[in-house]
Amino acid sequence: MPDYTVDYQPVPIKINNLEGLQASIAQYVSRYSNLVITEDNVTDSKQVRAKLNKLKKGA
Repeated sequence: MPDYTVDYQPVPIKINNLEGLQASIAQYVSRYSNLVITEDNVTDSKQVRAKLNKLKKGA
């Protein structure tokens, strides 16, 4: 039986403006890291969660 091989080398991922991305992430972390959900802000907290999930998905 012949030997079939595949040589695969993944393409490196290049992030343009990495410093800007890191700064944006740090800004979001600092903005929401101390968020406390109460009965008074449940609606706002759900909107924040939806916004962060949208960013996470890259939409």
